[in-house]
Amino acid sequence: MRLMHANIRTIIPGGPLNKRSMKAKRLAVLAAACLAQVASATFPWPPQIVSSLTSNYVASLQSGRESLVIHSNGTILCSFAYKDFRIPERSEIDLMSTAGLVWYEHSIAFFDKSEKHLVIRLEWGRYVVVDLATRSPSLQVPPDMTHEVDAAVRHTIVVWLTSSDSRERENGARYAGDLKMRDTIPRLRELTNDPAKGDYKKGDAPWVKSYWVRKAAVNALKDMDVVVKDVVLEEPKE
Repeated sequence: MRLMHANIRTIIPGGPLNKRSMKAKRLAVLAAACLAQVASATFPWPPQIVSSLTSNYVASLQSGRESLVIHSNGTILCSFAYKDFRIPERSEIDLMSTAGLVWYEHSIAFFDKSEKHLVIRLEWGRYVVVDLATRSPSLQVPPDMTHEVDAAVRHTIVVWLTSSDSRERENGARYAGDLKMRDTIPRLRELTNDPAKGDYKKGDAPWVKSYWVRKAAVNALKDMDVVVKDVVLEEPKE
């Protein structure tokens, strides 16, 4: 990080400072300015974009003041802040970071076939359904949409499980375990050999290779009481 600053002149009542105390004071001011810059820095989390089948509607899930923006034929139809959803458990799942409130991370979002609703299945199981006619959000899936929504969610999970994107494979595995999708067990077994990995270390300990997709697959299989043995989840980095 490069910190830009002006020449600082410190004045303290009682007379001029000596060189050493002046230097210490300047360092303290610069350190405070640096910390303030770090604290205020934001790194936007990439939005999640969802289109309807006919592309008449496009929704953008994002962090920041407008958490959900729905466009209709190129113009803004409606927009909502996360607080507008009135989610009861909000205080328990809010995750504030330099990226802002990433409420939509790992969510499954889609427009229904009739293009009358936007459906969002959040990571922890909560649904948000926006009626496009009334432009109002609800936390309840309409009874006549239950079958379609369930089928769409499961279809997305299956697609994620076979995705070329490792994070989608991980999310697919996690969702498959949450929903006890036993028909995905063969694919989950395959993912216990997934090559995706990342490096991490704790303190002064050596670097470790962690296979995050494998971990998600193993946990999903265990959620369905499937015995899993001899899967390498971590190993020393060479």
